[in-house]
Amino acid sequence: MLSLFKKPIVSQSEFTAGRAVSVWVGDFRDEEAFDAYLQEEKGFAADFGFKIDDRSGPEISVEQEEIGIRQLLTGFSIYEQFIDAAVKRAEEKKIPSASAAAVFHFVSYPDSAIRSQKRMRFLGCFPVDGFK
Repeated sequence: MLSLFKKPIVSQSEFTAGRAVSVWVGDFRDEEAFDAYLQEEKGFAADFGFKIDDRSGPEISVEQEEIGIRQLLTGFSIYEQFIDAAVKRAEEKKIPSASAAAVFHFVSYPDSAIRSQKRMRFLGCFPVDGFK
């Protein structure tokens, strides 16, 4: 009966916004497993309420072991613009390390839309100046 009150899964375009990135971290150590989680309806979409658009999916990183958040996010496109805020948020949420990250560019995802954070943790949405 509870499923009747569950919000429907929407398209990523519902959260499209310029000059913003939304960042998730988790514990995936295999890129294929992480890709499957991101694409499966019972995976990321069920946990965060939106289906990833094929043409504007996230940048991802998968490591063999957990590393610090700063190290994990270094190297993503325009990471210099959001890394300090993301690391600070990870510290606030007591997330010292992770082995996988997903960074969505042009997505402003609100904390209020989170359904589950069992497999990935939402760090937050951060303003950026954009690509140069």
